[in-house]
Amino acid sequence: AAEMRKGYGPMSTRQEPIHVTLLVQQGCHFCHDAEDILRRLESEYPIVVAKLDLATEEGERMALRHGLLFPPGIVIEDQAVSSGRPSEGRIRKFLDAWVGPEASFKVAATGPA
Repeated sequence: AAEMRKGYGPMSTRQEPIHVTLLVQQGCHFCHDAEDILRRLESEYPIVVAKLDLATEEGERMALRHGLLFPPGIVIEDQAVSSGRPSEGRIRKFLDAWVGPEASFKVAATGPA
């Protein structure tokens, strides 16, 4: 089950969170990098991240359906965004297209108000 965190920017008009699936494999160094990137982005975008192991039947089906050849695979709203070494810039660009760049926000160092 995915942990749900809502991060809505003050300019965001989006009511529903953006669903992100992270396809991982045991022993995958880039998978840890992808988790770190998505954890950072959770504070800036209204995303909900679900992690799915490629060794499961569901994980294998999703990877094949989206043509993701290497872990980690990142699927946002049922669209493949990344396979293999993750690019934070590429993921941000895709998320900006969903919410608009003005909707991303930074959480103050002291935490949310």
